[in-house]
Amino acid sequence: MPVTIRMPPTIRPLVRLTPQDKIAFLHPGYNAPRNHLFSLPRVDAVNGETDDRRGVHHGTALVACQIVANNSFGKGCLCLDAYGQEPAPQDLEGILTASQYYFVIGHSRAEPYPVVPSFQDWEFPHSDFPVGWPAPPDPQVGAISATSAHCIVTRSSLASTSAHLIPKEHGRWFALNAMSIYAINTRDIDDESNLVRMRADIHKCFDDRMFVFAPKTDKDGKQHYVVHAVHEGDTEVRDMYQNTAAQAIGRVSREYLLARFAWCILLRLKPFLFGGVPRRVVRFRIFDGVEPESRTDCLGSSELS
Repeated sequence: MPVTIRMPPTIRPLVRLTPQDKIAFLHPGYNAPRNHLFSLPRVDAVNGETDDRRGVHHGTALVACQIVANNSFGKGCLCLDAYGQEPAPQDLEGILTASQYYFVIGHSRAEPYPVVPSFQDWEFPHSDFPVGWPAPPDPQVGAISATSAHCIVTRSSLASTSAHLIPKEHGRWFALNAMSIYAINTRDIDDESNLVRMRADIHKCFDDRMFVFAPKTDKDGKQHYVVHAVHEGDTEVRDMYQNTAAQAIGRVSREYLLARFAWCILLRLKPFLFGGVPRRVVRFRIFDGVEPESRTDCLGSSELS
């Protein structure tokens, strides 16, 4: 009797995102078109997965903007205008659908607020953590254990690898920001609370900044850290994994999850920073003394390279 031949899955069509498939986030202190901070792709269904309309989760976009504006948690809001007269709906679990939003702090445009130019320059907000980023659930809760070799996104055990949240090459940033206080065993960048298991292909997408983990609330009011796609190339990560709840992350530090989020978002500022216009930037580093400090300057592209 002949064997049953299994055919591989159907190839998904490659869908490229257009400018209409993204939402732009703008700085109110600069004139268009040189006020474009970064953009995020429309990856969240507006009204359930059966709705073709898509936007961006409000809370996720807001925290991204607040990190860019030097951890301005609780200080800024997203608005349709540069003067803060038309704020976005206040529901942080809602979906943003306009083509662009200004991130407004206060109501004055006289002096543009500074932005963080890179992850290396970002100061971790130890005493001003964003609201809505909870501690991961207890490690005993969930279908797979915290010590499982299964991928936290796919639950697959094939080609399972260990992925760093704060990338291994940022050990100096880890030390400078005293991130060891959130660790549980080795207290360095290889600490267990900075590691998750991922299938090799998912790990590659993670390190290529195709997605982050962000907290979102389900229909029953329960919060989960879920996949949020930020890749602007095609829609495969969005279509396959968007809003998939991460499993077995109970031993992971929420502080390291936020740092990973910042690492991914801050790279997106490069076009804004290197557009030929001097920018007000804030950098946290060791300048002249022995202790790191935060310093704001107006720097051009050549000084930021």
